[in-house]
Amino acid sequence: MDVIRQHHAFFKEMTDQGSMAIAGLFPFDDQGELRAVAISRVGAEQTGKLIQEDPPVTAGVIKIELHPWGTVKGLLAAGQPME
Repeated sequence: MDVIRQHHAFFKEMTDQGSMAIAGLFPFDDQGELRAVAISRVGAEQTGKLIQEDPPVTAGVIKIELHPWGTVKGLLAAGQPME
């Protein structure tokens, strides 16, 4: 569970720095492999580099999939809290 606390702190830091727009976990009782979603405010290459520093990723606990997409400026306010 310590790595999960580090994960939350990592995403809070990324949000505070402006690299992350919003992130959140899916309920643990949901079926399927997906457990969370995060929308970054930086390009896919920079996101890939940043996410490799996430403690559960470095520990091999979770696997990240990047899916680039775009939206209009201002749609997501900077610094949305992780819930």
